[in-house]
Amino acid sequence: MKLAIVAGEASGDLHASEVVRELKGLDPSLQTFGIGGDLLAREGMRILHHAREMGIVGLFNVLRHLRMFNAALNEMTETIAREKPDAVMLVDYPDFNLRLATRCKQMGIRVIYYISPQVWAWRRGRVKQIARVVDRMLVIFPFEEDFYREHGVPVTYVGHPLIDEMKAAARDARPLRAGRSRRKTPWSSPSRAWRERGLAGARGGPG
Repeated sequence: MKLAIVAGEASGDLHASEVVRELKGLDPSLQTFGIGGDLLAREGMRILHHAREMGIVGLFNVLRHLRMFNAALNEMTETIAREKPDAVMLVDYPDFNLRLATRCKQMGIRVIYYISPQVWAWRRGRVKQIARVVDRMLVIFPFEEDFYREHGVPVTYVGHPLIDEMKAAARDARPLRAGRSRRKTPWSSPSRAWRERGLAGARGGPG
């Protein structure tokens, strides 16, 4: 399987790298390329642009670097068109990622969006664009699932990795009863949702 990824911020790099690690367990031949940071690079992703270049905040700074953002968008578009991945995974970072999602949709590339933009809190009009260009939204809060379902967006709730890690840590801190062993319980894995829902219908995926 080949996967294009855009994680333009440090938090996105962290969460995307966890997904890639799990997907590699399911498919050791997984190939990834795109925009990300050191954690995705450690998982073997071919970095086209580093997240540190893309994590610019503030309107003035964004405008100053607009040429760089457009160049990165065009390079991602051209690379996706040339390499034809099975799907694209976009992580948060909506101003860039929704533009890329539109281009991917036009090319017939399946778009999976992990960690929703906060359209339920501001710029709600974006949900119409999301419904047009995103094939599957993987959300980390339960109310987001209801929100997207109400707006006709295919959605799967996968849980919040940090919250679930805290729950796991609290569980591991509790004393064990005699004769019982501790078992690891992973969070509602995005990779499982990806396998069961996200890649359904994609080239080379189940469905």
